Amino acid sequence: NSSPASAEGSFTVMSSTKEETLSSFSNTGECANIIAPGSFIRSLNNAPYFNGAIPSGTIVLSGTSMAAPHVAGAAAVFASRYGGFANTDEWKDAIRKAAGRLNNNVPDGTPNVFLNIL
Repeated sequence: NSSPASAEGSFTVMSSTKEETLSSFSNTGECANIIAPGSFIRSLNNAPYFNGAIPSGTIVLSGTSMAAPHVAGAAAVFASRYGGFANTDEWKDAIRKAAGRLNNNVPDGTPNVFLNIL
């Protein structure tokens, strides 16, 4: 019942932990589409310091904003493997067909569809 997950054509990403459970902050429900790693993800640190300098190195972050890039990367891998997609529905279907499942902690009414590119 909220945007952007409820927007027509969206592909809403949920976040998982390394223990194969949904992250406590994750999206859930019928309008969610796929689960991807999103807790304690090492990322580039590009947040500016107070003096405006851009630090180098990495930082560990959590959020569905860390899970979504995994799905975008998977779409790129699938496009490379299979020669691209005519539309977004085709890559969504390809990703869903290859998906696995989480072992636990997925609420009723929430799709148990875990990103897998192998």
